[in-house]
Amino acid sequence: MSINAGGPANGAYRADAYYAGGETYETTNEIDTSLLGDGAPPASVFQTERYGDFTYTVANRTAGSAQSVTLYFEE
Repeated sequence: MSINAGGPANGAYRADAYYAGGETYETTNEIDTSLLGDGAPPASVFQTERYGDFTYTVANRTAGSAQSVTLYFEE
């Protein structure tokens, strides 16, 4: 499952969900994802964020179990 933190659904990325707390921010600045290669999120996914004090509790996951997570950051 892929989540667009702070943003709407976009391609394979679900709208921001399963969170508690935090604030969101969106920019219209152009984001260059050309160095990320195949499988990279759409550039617009990098134009939204959730920041501050927040948690995500994703449904249908077992607490304490191993999970693979890929995080993308843009500054």
